[in-house]
This record gives sequence, C-alpha cells and structure tokens, in this order.
Amino acid sequence: MAWSRWSDEEREEHRAAQLAAAQDLLAAEVSRLVSGDDWAAYLSVQARMHDYSANNVLLINAQHAPAFAEGRVAAPEPSRVAGYATWKALRRAVVRGQHGYLVLAPVNAARRVALGPEGSRRLGPGERPGPGEQVSVERVVRGFRTETVFDVSQTEGAPLPEPGRPVLLAGQAPPGWARR
Repeated sequence: MAWSRWSDEEREEHRAAQLAAAQDLLAAEVSRLVSGDDWAAYLSVQARMHDYSANNVLLINAQHAPAFAEGRVAAPEPSRVAGYATWKALRRAVVRGQHGYLVLAPVNAARRVALGPEGSRRLGPGERPGPGEQVSVERVVRGFRTETVFDVSQTEGAPLPEPGRPVLLAGQAPPGWARR
C-alpha cells in the first residue's frame, strides 16, 4: 500500500515498529561487543563515521553486513553515509532497489523557562513570565524517530569532493607564535 494512502494510525504503527526494530537491533549489537577484536572492528568503522553517534554506527554497520553478504554493496564495511536529500544535494542518486539503513534521529523540542531571582521554572503553553523574570528557551530531546541513510556504494552520480587535508605551512609564524 502506498504511504500516502495509509491512515494516520497505520503511519504511526509503522513508525513505532521501525523504532522498535532499530532499538532491538541496537541492543543485539551492543551485546555482541564482547572481545577486543569486536571493539577494534567497531572502532575502525566509528573512525570513518565521526559525525554519527556510537549507537548509529552500530546500527549502520549491522545493516551493512547483510547487504554486503547479499551482494547489494561492494565493500565489506560502510564508508560514507548520508540521507537521501544529502546525496541528492551532492548530485548523486540512490540506486533503484537499494534499501537504506535505519538510524535513530533525535526529536527536539523547545522548552521555555522563566529565570528569576528565586530560580527557574518551566513555563507552560501560553504562560507568561512573572515580574522580574526573563524567558530562556532551551532545546531538549523529547525522544527518537528513525531516519534512513545510504552508503556511498548504494549511490551513483557525480564524483564526491575530496575531503580537505592538512597542509604544512611555510614561512614565518606571526609574532608571539614562535616555538619555544
């Protein structure tokens, strides 16, 4: 059934099932980290995916392994991972038939807090600060939802830009920056 034809209840059930599946997979992957070799393999992938949380790296790696075993991706380990819109912005397209990897994305919310001489208090919807209070807005994580990401090997299109590399500078250091 097409996503647009689903009822709100069906969509919510589907999202809840995806979140539960991702959490179950994550729990299984964490329990598999028992030896030094397991940790070394995990850290090898984490080093390449420093933009992703430890949990999401475990999820990506766990979903990439069967994709490699089934021949859907060429490399045994994921390398560069991004969402559909990011690949599109990089002028790459996800290859038809590829299945993305579920990751956990935070659901953020704004929390209004009144700060006054006697401390702070949370403001409810429509509530205004009292005399002498200032309003502060804090970003808080309310929960998680799933997002889908794809490895570069699941895409085709324009070559990716090379990441910047450090360059050894030549010449004189600015005053006060001399080596000691």
